[in-house]
Amino acid sequence: MPESLIRAGIENKLLEQINVTASQSTGSKEPCLQSYDRDIRVADLGLDSLKLVEVVFELEAEFGIDVDESMLIQVSTLGDLVELVFSAIHTEIAT
Repeated sequence: MPESLIRAGIENKLLEQINVTASQSTGSKEPCLQSYDRDIRVADLGLDSLKLVEVVFELEAEFGIDVDESMLIQVSTLGDLVELVFSAIHTEIAT
C-alpha cells in the first residue's frame, strides 16, 4: 500500500478520534476539527496529555499497532502524531 494512502488513513482516523474525544470532554455535538491540518498544535485543541494518550490508544486499536507512549512527549502538532503512528505501522509491518 502506498505511503500516501497509509498517511491519509491515519489522518482521517485521527481527525475522527480527536472529534470524539473532544466532544466527550465538552459535551458538544459539534466537531472541534472540520479538516486535518498537520500544523495544528495539540494543545490548541484542548487535548491534555491524558486525552492525547486516549487518542493514541484508539489509534493503536484501529491499526493493530503499539505506539511507544514515551515518544508522546515530543508530539506538539497533529503532523507529529501522524508521523509517530506511521512509524509504529512501519515497525509492525517490518516484524
